[in-house]
Amino acid sequence: MSYKSRERKRQVKVETRKMVQAARAKHSPDTATRYFLRVVKHDCRCVACGGHLRRGAEMVYRHHGAVKLCVGCAERDPLVSYVPSAHWEASRRAEVRKRAEKASRQVWD
Repeated sequence: MSYKSRERKRQVKVETRKMVQAARAKHSPDTATRYFLRVVKHDCRCVACGGHLRRGAEMVYRHHGAVKLCVGCAERDPLVSYVPSAHWEASRRAEVRKRAEKASRQVWD
């Protein structure tokens, strides 16, 4: 492995580290205590009712305290007000796009 290729790898690592640090700096203590609507990545349970949250379903999440609630429990709790996360919005856009592509490919008889 040449010196230049090792140097390029080092530069990529430095740039990646800087991007991660910048993303972490965006998260404030205020963000950690807010509730967000998210898509479940890994199977887990609702903290309130103990119901299963399966991968691909929706849940309400708060980072501080690691609170995971099903949408029904979050709706019933008057103290929980949540907003859609960027991850949730991106997944919805992708889902709508897939549905549109599928509909355009469908052959009508």
